[in-house]
Amino acid sequence: MSGDPEEESDEAYEVIETPGTANHDLFSDIISMDLSNRTPLQQIGIGGVSGWCLGYLCKRVGKLTLSAIGGGLLIIQIANRTGYIKINWSKVERDVNEVSKGVEKEVYKIAKGKNDDNKVVEWTKRGISYAQRNMAAAGGFAAGFLLGVAL
Repeated sequence: MSGDPEEESDEAYEVIETPGTANHDLFSDIISMDLSNRTPLQQIGIGGVSGWCLGYLCKRVGKLTLSAIGGGLLIIQIANRTGYIKINWSKVERDVNEVSKGVEKEVYKIAKGKNDDNKVVEWTKRGISYAQRNMAAAGGFAAGFLLGVAL
């Protein structure tokens, strides 16, 4: 290495693609995992451990999120009552009604099957397909998730 930039640029590099990069979808890779060739005990163990981890994470994140939202609403209400801020409740109600109508329309489209390009519907179908292929792992996941939330 003489430090010449031309010599360094001639080196060949190997491009390594890992899941979650380029055209890979990490969620698809995880859902497409097939545990059916493993023993039922291994399937239950893998499902149970991953379910417990996700359940515990959901519990912690959920508590933190709800605390932040509740605390924020409490502070806004106290500020409104003491006169620091003035909330235009009719505008808030109008905006909430507008958003709820939009959500209602989207839910209706999904329920009637008119919105097939929705990722949530696609992920739900993949999840159901995964659970059908790997019943023991899905059962272990459900039990682990409930334990993770409970403990």
